[in-house]
Amino acid sequence: MNVSVKFHYLHAERIGDPPPGTQMQLNVQINVDTARYTKRHDSVEAPFTVAVSTTPAVITVTVRGVLSISGDVDRVEESFRKGMVPPEISAVIFQMGLFEAALLTRELGLPPPMPVPEQRQKGGGGPIYA
Repeated sequence: MNVSVKFHYLHAERIGDPPPGTQMQLNVQINVDTARYTKRHDSVEAPFTVAVSTTPAVITVTVRGVLSISGDVDRVEESFRKGMVPPEISAVIFQMGLFEAALLTRELGLPPPMPVPEQRQKGGGGPIYA
């Protein structure tokens, strides 16, 4: 199964500054409008929305687009008719949506919406990459 994502709408807003010493909680909502899917010869397309916000309210990001699935189209169409999204498709939307949200929040001068794990070089006291 091949899944491609096309973004049609990107919106990010900086509501305020993060309070000093406060850890932000990330809220992510993914919605695939399975009722509005369309089937074309060998693919299925459906609109989606990824909404990201923080608590306390510091940022809000909305990413909308269309996903196109080719390959096992009959299984995907059957899932969409039941109002369900196959997990491998949800994972792609989650990954791509959060990547776009991270780019947008960076442009607003904020840290990425998801914590980046630190990696140390082998051998101890080398530089830290994040």
